[in-house]
Amino acid sequence: MEPLLKVVDLVKHFPIERGTIFKRQSGVVKAVDGVSFDIKEGETLGLVGESGCGKTTIGRCIVGLERPTSGQIFFNNSDITFLRGKEFRRLRKEIQIIFQDPYSSLNPRMTAGEIISEPLIIHKFGSDQKVKEKVLDLMESVGLKREHYSRYPHEFSGGQRQRIGIARAIALNPRLVVCDEPTSALDVSIQAQVLNLLVELKEKFKLSYLFISHDLSVVRYLSERVAVMYLGKLVELAENEKLYSQPLHPYTQALLSAVPVPDPNKERKRKRVVLKSGLSDYSGVFSGCRFQPRCWKAKDICQQKEPDLEEIEANHFVRCYFPGN
Repeated sequence: MEPLLKVVDLVKHFPIERGTIFKRQSGVVKAVDGVSFDIKEGETLGLVGESGCGKTTIGRCIVGLERPTSGQIFFNNSDITFLRGKEFRRLRKEIQIIFQDPYSSLNPRMTAGEIISEPLIIHKFGSDQKVKEKVLDLMESVGLKREHYSRYPHEFSGGQRQRIGIARAIALNPRLVVCDEPTSALDVSIQAQVLNLLVELKEKFKLSYLFISHDLSVVRYLSERVAVMYLGKLVELAENEKLYSQPLHPYTQALLSAVPVPDPNKERKRKRVVLKSGLSDYSGVFSGCRFQPRCWKAKDICQQKEPDLEEIEANHFVRCYFPGN
C-alpha cells in the first residue's frame, strides 16, 4: 500500500539572534534534524519523546504552519513541502490539526457554532442553512449538545473546548489529522473520553492520525506504530506491541521504565532506568550519537560517529550501535 503521508529527511532549524537593534544570528536550534517516516491510509502513528525533542515542530511542518529548512513532505504522492497560497488552501481540506491547548486555540470572541463553521465558510461548503446543519451534526458527533451552538468558549469546560477543536478539525472530512498532544491539558478522566472519541471518529470518518504525545500509555492505546524521538532525531520506530514488549534503544527502555504499572507486585520487581542529567544546549554541534552523554551503554564509537536508523528486525528500526538489553 502506498503511504498517505511520507516525510523524507525533514529538517527544521530556528535561528538564534543576538542584539536589540542590529540583530545577528549567533546559532541555530536544531528542532528537527533529518526525520523520515510514513503513515498509511487509516493508520495511527504515535510520535513520542520528551518536551523539546521536535515532535510538535514536525506536526506544524506537515500542516504548513512552519516552513521546513530542507527535506520533503509527500501527501498522496504529491510533494507539498513548499506549497503556498491557493494550492495549499485546497490541501487544507485533506490535512487538519487538533491543537494541544483547548484554552488558547479557540477564538474567545466567536461562538462554538462560528468556530466550527469557519472552515466550511472559507471553503464554500454551501448556504448558511446547510453550514449550520453540518455544524450541528458535527457537534453531535463529538458529544456536544445542539444548545451549545451559541455559547462562547469561556462557558465550556476544558474537555468540551477540546471537542469543539476536534469538530473544527474534522469539519472538511480530512484524510489526515495531526493530533498535537490533544489530551495533555485535560484531567485524566476527561482524557479517556477524548481518546475514545478519537477512536470512534477514526472509524466513522476513515481518518489517519499522526498522534503526538509524551504519554506512552496514551500512545499505546491509540497507535498501530510508534516512533520515538530524541533531540530532533528518530531513535526507534516499530509496531505498537513490538516496541512496548521489546524496546531496543536505551532511550526507549528508559522511557518505558518510567511508566507506572497498576500491579504493585510487578512494580516492585521492575528495574527503573535512571538517566544522567539531560543536555542544556540543544543548538550545539553533536559529536557522535546525541544520546551517548546519558547512555549507560556508550562506548568510544558512540562518541565518534552517529549511528544510522537501521532495520534490526522486520519493521523495527533502531538508531543504536548496541540495541537490545
